[in-house]
Amino acid sequence: MSALNQPSQVERFVQRLTGLLTDTPANKATLAQLRRAAAEGPYEITTLRLLGNELTGLSNAALDSYRLVAVLFALHAPKGIVLDPKTQGWKNFGHSVGQLKESQPGERHESGPLDARFEALLESRAEDLSQPLRQLIMRMAACHTPIGINYVRLLYDLLNWKKDENIRLEWARAYWTPRRKTTEPEILPATDDILTD
Repeated sequence: MSALNQPSQVERFVQRLTGLLTDTPANKATLAQLRRAAAEGPYEITTLRLLGNELTGLSNAALDSYRLVAVLFALHAPKGIVLDPKTQGWKNFGHSVGQLKESQPGERHESGPLDARFEALLESRAEDLSQPLRQLIMRMAACHTPIGINYVRLLYDLLNWKKDENIRLEWARAYWTPRRKTTEPEILPATDDILTD
């Protein structure tokens, strides 16, 4: 949120997308059209037609990021989890791909196909992010375990991909850092078991 508790343009846009999850015929149609545009391409015209009011005053590069996030949202959100940055923190896309890796037993070993896809994503230029992101999002949507994505953070990161090399490092760190299972209680040694000199 910005200084006066007013949502930023990014936050308003993601709120608009999240509103499409409300079960109405119009929302279902909009999500279906966005999914169809993602599959058939080009999605630029469709996103402008469907979400044009939210896309005013943007540079062409920013517009590309907003439209890409709209398409990714339509592919993933109906089957996945939309993380709320206010309640679930600012987890980045690397964390989400890490969840995907953990949910698939065949991918847990080092240097699997998912690792290669993720590395290719990290090496992509801003204008080439669409395809690798769509491939990963579609794998998340098909996953038996719902995968959470923070779309506000994703859009901020895409808007700054060219300017901030740290985004790639943060995604890599989140992906390759092992996660502790939150369902397993931490077992601490009993005080009698601690050795002293």
